[in-house]
Amino acid sequence: MTQFINGRRLAQHILDKLPARIRKLPRPPGLAVLLIGHNPASELYVKLKRQSAERVGVRFSLERRPEGVGRSNVLGQIDAWNADPEIDGILVQLPLPKTLKEQPVIERIHPEKDVDGFHPVNTGRYLSGERTNPPGLVEGILRLIVSTRVSINGHQATIVARESVFSRCLEHGLAMLGVLARTVPTDGSHHNATINSDVVVVAAGKPKLIVGEDLKPGSVVIDVGINPLPDGGVVGDVDTDTASKMAAWVSPVPGGVGPMTIAMLLENTVRLAEKNET
Repeated sequence: MTQFINGRRLAQHILDKLPARIRKLPRPPGLAVLLIGHNPASELYVKLKRQSAERVGVRFSLERRPEGVGRSNVLGQIDAWNADPEIDGILVQLPLPKTLKEQPVIERIHPEKDVDGFHPVNTGRYLSGERTNPPGLVEGILRLIVSTRVSINGHQATIVARESVFSRCLEHGLAMLGVLARTVPTDGSHHNATINSDVVVVAAGKPKLIVGEDLKPGSVVIDVGINPLPDGGVVGDVDTDTASKMAAWVSPVPGGVGPMTIAMLLENTVRLAEKNET
């Protein structure tokens, strides 16, 4: 019988430990967030991040910019936060408007204030083994897998995603757990890989791309997809109804990766603040 991985409960367990760590610091950790435009999903994510930050005691600073904001304005705000000693972590909410390129904006964040962990300096350090903490999204996924207590050492994993820094970091993180992982495209050619995998992670941005017949019986399936529905709801990249007939564990959407990503964002903010005091 399939069990659903309770990301909300695991995330709350992480968040519950943060106030005690924050009380040991000389000041509350500072998290700065830049929100550009009025993407409804981004508005919701930022709202949830603010609520969680305020509950645990992280100081949340939000700056908004209109969709047509110039590149120099965005980079100037990041520069100001880089120079602010009370800001420990900086996050630019993605996706950005088409008029702005993501990479130059991400790279403008100082590596020591990169709370997401996807700055090229930090991903390079992680992939080389110099840095132990993976990017927050990757760490959240790994913790969800570990929480199942399924023995995966020596097993195989498939990541259905675009070949990117995310997939390379996730492959590395799974390797640290003793799992041989590979990334396959999101073009529908995944079946031969996923049907033979004990762990499947899907970040394709395609509703219900993975169905039950794509999965190995007893596998662990992590659904990273968040696809909006006309009625205002969301659906993942995995067809939960059919997947639940094959997999042993499935992370639901919503309630799986999403809450964990927020928890990791705030834990990383506290980590950065602690590092600044050493």
